[in-house]
Amino acid sequence: HTQDETAIANFLLKNLEKGAAVNFGRPFAPAIELQLEAMKTRLKAAARVQAIEAQKGWRILAVETGLTKKDAVPFPVGPLALTGTIDRIEINSDERRLRVLDYKTFQNAKTPAQTHWKTKREQPGIPEAEIQIAGKTRFWSDLQLPLYSRIVRHLYPEYNDFEVEVGYFLLPAKTDETRIEVLPLTDEILDSATRCAAAIASAVQSGVFWPPAQKAEFDPFASWFQHAPPEQALSPSTIQALQG
Repeated sequence: HTQDETAIANFLLKNLEKGAAVNFGRPFAPAIELQLEAMKTRLKAAARVQAIEAQKGWRILAVETGLTKKDAVPFPVGPLALTGTIDRIEINSDERRLRVLDYKTFQNAKTPAQTHWKTKREQPGIPEAEIQIAGKTRFWSDLQLPLYSRIVRHLYPEYNDFEVEVGYFLLPAKTDETRIEVLPLTDEILDSATRCAAAIASAVQSGVFWPPAQKAEFDPFASWFQHAPPEQALSPSTIQALQG
């Protein structure tokens, strides 16, 4: 729970080196060295953000935790039981808030709003995907964070009077964009996500997968004629012989 950026960075880099040595052995191959240097840059930026969040009172409550098929008390979503593993759960006792964070190493930073809501319908068979955001019609394209919010409520009933936030810990290639970005959740938005998830679960249980994939037309000989159609790539006598 240190607020010291240097100490956090040293901890992260030390464990990066240790993990790389276990998985790839020493000395590192040049390709591994390049990857490690890129990862070090991102982790140093992460240390900066972590120090700031620690100063705000955030403490890590759990990591890599969630629901599995073997849980004694499953969490139902429609007719199915919800499972999932959450990267990180934090607590801010002073502000009485929990926060769920998912690490994202996008090349270019994308906010949770950009990944969760689209302007065009992607699931025409699921009317529950439609939602109103700030007076505009949007459609659910990802339900990860709202469902994580439900999982946290299920896992930690002792904090049922705490507000739950959900978001990304963004670790993009442009390290100046490293930050925590929260998905705005209201009761209406959360209920909408839950209804959408339940509709999908019901469809899955019924064996309905929508939209159906378009029938692919596969030509096994297409790779033979990449630069011209057969009638141009073959001589007339060859075409005649093939046609019998």
